[in-house]
Amino acid sequence: DGSTEIEASALCEMNDWLKRSEGASLNQRREFMQETLNKMVASVRYGVILPEDASRTIHGCAAMLGVPLAQDISETALIVTGMRKMVKRADMIYSFQEFGEIDYAAVAPNARGFGIVRFKSSRSVQRAMERFRTEEIVVEDVAVMIQVLKSDLPVEPRDLSSHPGDSRRDGMRPLPPLPPPMLMMVIDEDSH
Repeated sequence: DGSTEIEASALCEMNDWLKRSEGASLNQRREFMQETLNKMVASVRYGVILPEDASRTIHGCAAMLGVPLAQDISETALIVTGMRKMVKRADMIYSFQEFGEIDYAAVAPNARGFGIVRFKSSRSVQRAMERFRTEEIVVEDVAVMIQVLKSDLPVEPRDLSSHPGDSRRDGMRPLPPLPPPMLMMVIDEDSH
C-alpha cells in the first residue's frame, strides 16, 4: 500500500506542476524530473519503496512530462482527477472494478482528490476510456476525469557516436528502462 500511495503522490505532484507550469521550457521540465528522480532514489536508499516500484513511478512521471522513454510503458493505469477530497481507495475500487480486474489503486495523501487505478489488463483501461467518452464515471457521487498513463512511441535508436552531444532536435535523450540493478547503481554512484 505504501508504494502505491507514493506513486499516486508523485504523479499528483507531477500533475499539479504541469498545471502551474504550462508552457514550461525543456530545462524546467528536466529540472523537475531530476527533483522527482532524486526523491525516488532517496526513498529506495532509505527502504521506503522498492526499486521496481520507484522505477515504475519514475517512468510514469517521465511519461506525464513528455520525456522520451526508450520503450513504451504498459497502458494499464488510469489517472483519476476531480474526486472528492476525502475519497478513499475503496471508493475508487468500487467505481472502477466493473471495467476489469484491478491490480491496485491508490489515492494521493493530503486530501487532493487525485488517484491512480492500475488494472491487470490494458483491455480494462480501454473499457473505462470507452465509457468515459460516452458517459460519466462516478466516484462517490462525483463525475471524475480520467486519463491513460502512457508514453509516446519509443524513440528510434540513434548512433550517438556520429553525433556529438544530444542527437535529438529537442535536446532530450530517451529515459532508459530502469531495472532494479540499474537504480541501485545510481544510488551507489550518488553516495561517493
